[in-house]
Amino acid sequence: MATAALPFVGMDAGTSLTNVETMATWVFWNSNSIVATGTSISNSVWSYWNIGTASGVTSQVTASAVWGNWNQQIIVNSIGQANFQMPLETEEQRVAREARAKQYEEETKAKEIRAQQLLLSFLTEEQAETWQKEKRFEVVVKGKIYRIKKHERVHLLDEKKKPTIAYCIHPSSEHGLPAEDVALSQKLLLETDEEAFLRIANATRVA
Repeated sequence: MATAALPFVGMDAGTSLTNVETMATWVFWNSNSIVATGTSISNSVWSYWNIGTASGVTSQVTASAVWGNWNQQIIVNSIGQANFQMPLETEEQRVAREARAKQYEEETKAKEIRAQQLLLSFLTEEQAETWQKEKRFEVVVKGKIYRIKKHERVHLLDEKKKPTIAYCIHPSSEHGLPAEDVALSQKLLLETDEEAFLRIANATRVA
């Protein structure tokens, strides 16, 4: 069988311990056996995934990081011990990573504040109050009551304000919009073109 320089490592019987072939991931996933100096070592895939170790008479293979082993080859030294170690993060890399994380957090917070302000500017006092307290508000369109709630589907309510139909409709998630922008887009579409809203949305009757 042809071998490829893919993540997991397999040893052929009789090969020197420094000559390690890599097997295709799919083959290793299904066979999950390591053969070293004529000794076959087999473990269940689930056990190997969680434990990541296999040992034999003359060699030991240690997979210390599943994700690392999935993406990289195990490095084998001259005495037949295969030890994979994730590269240590330098102080400079740590500082840069933390700076990026802080910047992302600040930008996200600022975006959410702007979205909140914009949404409230389109709401009535009653709608703004319920949004700030309960993260929801209701919209009346042609005598029908729709409830818009943060991170939830839009619901059509009956005369007792009990949900009867749930509508799944929102801007594409690839835009990464704050929940307030999503709620505002749902409100504006309902109020300006209810037919389009109903045509686009996936409707599910509430039991």
